[in-house]
Amino acid sequence: FLREFRLNIKVQKFGTPLGAFFIGLGFAAGWSPCIGPVLGSILIYSSMSGSVLDGMKMLGAYSLGMAIPFLFTSLIINSAMQYLRKSMKVFRLINYFIGASLIILGFMMICGLSIV
Repeated sequence: FLREFRLNIKVQKFGTPLGAFFIGLGFAAGWSPCIGPVLGSILIYSSMSGSVLDGMKMLGAYSLGMAIPFLFTSLIINSAMQYLRKSMKVFRLINYFIGASLIILGFMMICGLSIV
């Protein structure tokens, strides 16, 4: 079960605007099911509000809520990656602990046992 499949893509090829477009296209395809329902609800609600200004406020707040985490992540990504490289041994232990917990919980569900 400890297998991982990845595409071997060289990062240098995506340093162009066309490469960035394709990365964004793939990201959007994988993320659309998560954003679609919320954005659709906001669009419907803002169209029924009766005021263009109210719709702009709602969509602006939604856009800020989406953009701020990305901007924050872009500021701290280098230091976070250095920290993650140093602590890989701890992540292996966490991975084993979570895997064992899932196996135990699955066994408890099959047997009809409850935690509470």
